[in-house]
Amino acid sequence: MRKPRKNYTAAEKVAILRRHLIDRVPVSDLCDEYQLRPTLFYQWQKLFFENGAAALERKNASTESQHQRTIAALRDKLQRKVASLLALAALGGGGGWWLTRQRATREAAAGREVKSTLHQASLLLGRARAAPEGERTPWAETNQAARRAEALLARPEIGADLRREIGDFVAMADRERDQAEARSRDRLMLQRLAVIHTDIDLDLDFRRADREYEAAFLDYGIDVDHLSPADAGTRIIAAPISVEMVDALDQWAFIRRVLKSSKVLQLSLVAKAADPDPWRCRRRDTLELEATDRELACAHFEALAATVPEEDLHSESISRLAYALGALGDKEKAAGLLRRAQRAHPDDFWINHDLASTLMGAGQPNEAVRFYSAAVAIHPRSHLALRGLREALHAAGRPE
Repeated sequence: MRKPRKNYTAAEKVAILRRHLIDRVPVSDLCDEYQLRPTLFYQWQKLFFENGAAALERKNASTESQHQRTIAALRDKLQRKVASLLALAALGGGGGWWLTRQRATREAAAGREVKSTLHQASLLLGRARAAPEGERTPWAETNQAARRAEALLARPEIGADLRREIGDFVAMADRERDQAEARSRDRLMLQRLAVIHTDIDLDLDFRRADREYEAAFLDYGIDVDHLSPADAGTRIIAAPISVEMVDALDQWAFIRRVLKSSKVLQLSLVAKAADPDPWRCRRRDTLELEATDRELACAHFEALAATVPEEDLHSESISRLAYALGALGDKEKAAGLLRRAQRAHPDDFWINHDLASTLMGAGQPNEAVRFYSAAVAIHPRSHLALRGLREALHAAGRPE
């Protein structure tokens, strides 16, 4: 049996409306609980939004003001709720325009960030290209910029075109950095080999030269003594400075022969793998033969001297052959070979020095003075060349 209808005060009506609007209690439940007709409830709600508590029961000004503030708060909450429901309804109805717009906004922002990052990286790459060879700082800055650009690939809003652009730039920057580092490494290797070769005359410290050659090749990434000759030779062939490295191997092998080192054969095998020219390989084999059969080696040296290829301008090839011929007593052929080498390499200290020394041994001190002078001009602090020049001047009867 339905309970008798009750007359509710304004405050009670507001409390019932608050339970629906704030606590989200369904209207049907409230009507059952308070014995209300739904039409009456909605009438209260209409009056509540239109006039506030004052339309239901007049009170003093203070109470009216408080009710107005309550109404404003409820109206604001209701508007936010309606807006959220409308947005959800729009999405649920298949109109994903809002989500699409948000995605487009994020993609545009990401695109601007990519363009800015690549622009800065391109400026740094340009500076690195223009920097003096061997200066590493600009390339380090370019590498950092490339890594920042690469990190943007983790962003899902980056499109396929921008991803390709980032990938292309990073690949180009890495490639050019590696090439610059390789050029710098080659330049430093050439300088190092030249210093080792030239400094031998300061004190003829062959053991130190042996250690320095080994360290130079190791730092370049080639362990000549422990790699197989084929592997070491392949690495040398791939180097842009392979000709100079092969000459250094031949000079190094000469030093190890002087030291009577057991490792000299390894150097000869690596040199032949890196430089398989038939004439130069025979010359290396003959130098090895000299240690066991001097007479046969002498015959081979003479044959080699008679068949030197016109295009062979490797300074160490001719210099080592001439040195061997001179040591075996054939000063004339040795001098002829060294003159040819000197014409091809007029700035080579050792070729000028060895030619002068050979001419002195052949009884030609005036000619020796000329080439000792050239050696001193190339290396003014060389005690070896200065002493040879003094001896040549004295032998030629000329004042120092």
